[in-house]
Amino acid sequence: MKQRIFFLVLFFVSFTQAQEIYYHPWYLYQFNVGGNDFPISYNEEIPIVQANFTQGNPDLFETGACNGCVGEVFIDTNQATMQFDISCTLSECTNSDNTDFDNAYSYFFTENSQDMYTYSFGYVDGPPGPDEVLLWITKPNGDYIIYSDLQYYFSIPENALQYLQILPNPVTQSFAIMGSKNVGALQLTLFDMNGKKVVQLANCVIGESININQLKTGIYFVSLTDENGYNLVKKLVKQ
Repeated sequence: MKQRIFFLVLFFVSFTQAQEIYYHPWYLYQFNVGGNDFPISYNEEIPIVQANFTQGNPDLFETGACNGCVGEVFIDTNQATMQFDISCTLSECTNSDNTDFDNAYSYFFTENSQDMYTYSFGYVDGPPGPDEVLLWITKPNGDYIIYSDLQYYFSIPENALQYLQILPNPVTQSFAIMGSKNVGALQLTLFDMNGKKVVQLANCVIGESININQLKTGIYFVSLTDENGYNLVKKLVKQ
């Protein structure tokens, strides 16, 4: 990761400031385990690691590297704490170098659903670029993650899977994988919130209609793998 020198100002979390958590897509900037920075994988398989908080009843959280993770997050704005109850898909990384990072990142949120995390915000002030908001999430054992509201781009080969979309989403009966890039035949696997495979197709093509009328309403993960072994995981909402 490109190193930067910055001036960081942490501040207490008021209710107004706490709403920032829902207003931004968050991009992984730093991951610290056991007092040491954990190497973050950025390559064709993991071009970016993003986290999103969606305000609702309950609030939802989604993130992931090779695997997608999604579930509920319980945020106490008075105490500046949060608690996660999320599940992740159980796919293996195609690139073995990504496996340790993917496991550690998923484990940060799933190790113990009773853990109470603390969070705070900060500013990165001054050049280069615009002011930046940071979200700092810390576990009871001291491990922490820092997300930025700015996306940093790294020099990696283009992966055509990143241009794919699931339409419609949310879906009631059937959906299709759509995209303008030629990605060839795809292996499609649909996981439920418990990581169980509920649909698997060996040769799915762009525009093919996939009927899931038989599935219960809820949140699912769509895992797509192309002929080169690149993988993409997207969230699908079944209504």
